[in-house]
Amino acid sequence: MRLLAVLLVLCPTFLAAAEPSVAEIAARRAWVWFGVSEAAARSHAASAGQAITVVWRNGTPAADVAAGVQVAILDGVVIEARDNALVEGCRESALLPLLGVSEVDATAAAQRLQRPVRVVWRDGNGLPATMDYSEERLNLHVSGGIVVAISGG
Repeated sequence: MRLLAVLLVLCPTFLAAAEPSVAEIAARRAWVWFGVSEAAARSHAASAGQAITVVWRNGTPAADVAAGVQVAILDGVVIEARDNALVEGCRESALLPLLGVSEVDATAAAQRLQRPVRVVWRDGNGLPATMDYSEERLNLHVSGGIVVAISGG
């Protein structure tokens, strides 16, 4: 881990070159909201009769959580969406590469990052989880064996 930290300080593009873009991650599976532009998300929501609220924009809280679909926007693109029935994406940009990969691969990557991990949703069903909060822990939402959302805690 120390070697990676030294490499990142000496050569900050070391890791960035290997990380997929949001567009490449979006191409991994059929997402409802993830990877679409804010304008397209608003249009999609309006056509479905849904309200959409931007609750996070480029690392800054943008609004209080409201009814309907809450989205997080990074550089004009939806990277996280939540409503009563759906969670997609992740606000922590460093974890975006774990989206759209298998649960096994995401768990292995989290372990390499020395981040504890647990699955809290599988195929639309919540799983038992302790209520203790751990800042480093990653909560995975898995659908069909693929990670579709990551939250902290």
